[in-house]
Amino acid sequence: MSEFAAALRGSAVLYPAVECAHMVGAGMLLGAIVAMDLRLLGVGRTLAVAPLSRLLLPVASIGLALATLSGALLFAADWQSYLDNRAVWAKAALLVLGFANIALLHGRHWPRLLRENATAPVAASVSLFAWIGVMIAGRLIAYM
Repeated sequence: MSEFAAALRGSAVLYPAVECAHMVGAGMLLGAIVAMDLRLLGVGRTLAVAPLSRLLLPVASIGLALATLSGALLFAADWQSYLDNRAVWAKAALLVLGFANIALLHGRHWPRLLRENATAPVAASVSLFAWIGVMIAGRLIAYM
């Protein structure tokens, strides 16, 4: 274990603070994603998709940055114990699925999704599955 990892793990304040930052970032990210995906699935049809997207994208981006930075710190603090943890690998696979979905959607398909075409419910369903799965797998890491 590196000196940094030992210091992080051994701190009564720093490690819990990083965990809290990870939870806040993940909550911001998941909250924004769920709100947008539910809209794409037809919930709240009175809300226009494009303005909702402009509101939620910065929240999701800040949440992603916070969750990524804090998650990297948490992983670095005890990376060796995570290598055999099935929940870590499940979370990693679901992160890949979630990011692949984002990459596809926010590329050339995003303008069409904003018009709520037939692809929107499929994309939203994949997104919900991936990101809720990331949260569940992340929580299971402590128990596996």
